[in-house]
Amino acid sequence: MKKLWQIFKGVLLSLVFIGVLLVRVLYMDTLMLDTLEIDVSEHITEEFFIEATEITTYQNILRYQLEEKEKIIRAHPYIQQVEIRRNFPNTLEIKLKERKEYAIIPYNGNYLFVDRDLFLLRISESYLAGEAPVLREIEVQEFSLGDPVITDNDELVRFTFNAYEALSVSELFPIISEFYLIEDELIIETNEHIDIVFGMDINLPYTIVATLEVYEDLLKRNQRNVSIISKYKDYIYVEPGTFMGKRQSNLDNEEAISEETESEATEEQEEPAGDD
Repeated sequence: MKKLWQIFKGVLLSLVFIGVLLVRVLYMDTLMLDTLEIDVSEHITEEFFIEATEITTYQNILRYQLEEKEKIIRAHPYIQQVEIRRNFPNTLEIKLKERKEYAIIPYNGNYLFVDRDLFLLRISESYLAGEAPVLREIEVQEFSLGDPVITDNDELVRFTFNAYEALSVSELFPIISEFYLIEDELIIETNEHIDIVFGMDINLPYTIVATLEVYEDLLKRNQRNVSIISKYKDYIYVEPGTFMGKRQSNLDNEEAISEETESEATEEQEEPAGDD
């Protein structure tokens, strides 16, 4: 019995010693947080980091659950990965991997800024023309900040991203003004009144080179208001009229017919009935 008491006493004293040691370590001046080293970022500044995580200087760096703080920062739409490291004695290092704005999708008067994987990074009422292309005519089904935007044709959107990357290193790129995604086709408007229409079955590298040759030939012959069509592999042809111009004309005609039909129906309803 005495031996058991001695063992218990020894364990108890050890725990007390460890507890006192931990308390001393937690309040050691040498382990007080003095420096935050954050990767250069326009979204995660030192001020934002402190406010979001409640990590402040002159607190012991051992007192923070870094995994919980990483989870808070990872919830930011622009942050893909984050790692917080303790650099003893008094520094926290924050490593970031950010998502980049890759395209802009107009939606109900707003603009959805998405990354390469269609993650929604921000929503704005306006945008300034820049490097990110504007993808028009996309039917958005569902979206939530920090989650992928769901469209009616994700396959065509991803094809457009591939086409954009291939076009960005070609001589066609400077003359592109707008991208339209209509049904299963990518329509590219240029500032020379020549539309380019791509189908998803094409060989992009070959088609872009061939399209550039056709485009330059059209300019040499001073031909405008035409469309360069490439819907299938190794097959390109030219049609009169721009694709978007003809589409708008068809929409205008359909609207005019609809208004005429409604007008006739209204007149019939208002016409007084004849005598029996």
